[in-house]
Amino acid sequence: MYSHTKSGFSSKNGFAVGKKGEEQTVIDTNGSLYQNFTQITASAAELNAATTSAGAWATLLEAGNGYGKDYLKTASGDDTLVADPVGNYDLILIVTVIEEFADGGTDSQTLVKIGKAAAGSDYMDDTALTDAAVGTQIIIEDSMASGDIVNVNVTAAEDSGTGGTGAVNVMAFIKAQS
Repeated sequence: MYSHTKSGFSSKNGFAVGKKGEEQTVIDTNGSLYQNFTQITASAAELNAATTSAGAWATLLEAGNGYGKDYLKTASGDDTLVADPVGNYDLILIVTVIEEFADGGTDSQTLVKIGKAAAGSDYMDDTALTDAAVGTQIIIEDSMASGDIVNVNVTAAEDSGTGGTGAVNVMAFIKAQS
């Protein structure tokens, strides 16, 4: 016996989603959670830690496929976040604003661009974060080939009076193409 709801159905086996005949159990009768037919066995604390940037970051670093760094308003110049890989890779960049981007009187805000080479802007140009608020995220999906790098180029905010602002965290995740 089961009953349909707008987003799934419940039955004696739990709660499932999907079109008729292809349903996937999401919560079984014991309250266990499932994703893609696999039971999630982590505790609530472990799941919460994995969903924070620090937890996700640590997990990906340990696996050797995650890179990240904060770029503050005083940073300036080129920084190679991901060095030249051997082979072809899928790339995901997550840029998160950690300090509001704003001009301070006549002082300009931080400029950040990300490219496949020093001073490049293949992935993101330096206008993408203009006046961006804290928490703003830009997610970029692309690829890398041998010879490419992920270079973050920063022009520091000016601070001759009121002071410009702007800081970001950039995370890069790579996966070998199959």
